[in-house]
Amino acid sequence: MASKATNHFVMQRLTAMIQVPLVIWLIIAVVGHARDTHAEFLAWVSSPLTAILLVVLILSISYHLRLGLGEVVDDYVHEKKRLKTGQTLVSLYALAVGAVALFSVIAITLIA
Repeated sequence: MASKATNHFVMQRLTAMIQVPLVIWLIIAVVGHARDTHAEFLAWVSSPLTAILLVVLILSISYHLRLGLGEVVDDYVHEKKRLKTGQTLVSLYALAVGAVALFSVIAITLIA
C-alpha cells in the first residue's frame, strides 16, 4: 500500500500532466478566437467539448493548487493547531477558486 506522501507525489504529477496539454490547447484556442465578437466567444465557450475541457482543466488546477499550497503549509508551519488551520484555509481557498470558475463555465454554457 502506498504511503500518503507517495500518493501526494503521484497526484501532483498526474494533475500537472493533465494540465500541460489542456493549457496549450487553451492558449492556442484563445489566441485563435482573439478577433471574435463577445457573442462568438461565448458560443465557443458554451460548446460541449470546450465546456468539458474547461471543467477538467478547472478541476485539475484546483486540486493541484490545494496539493501545492498544502505542501507549503506543511513545510513552514510546525505548530499543530496552526497547521490544521492553514490546511483548512488552503482547502477552502482551492474550493472557492474552483467553484467560482466552474460556476462561470456552467453559467456561460447555460446562458449562451
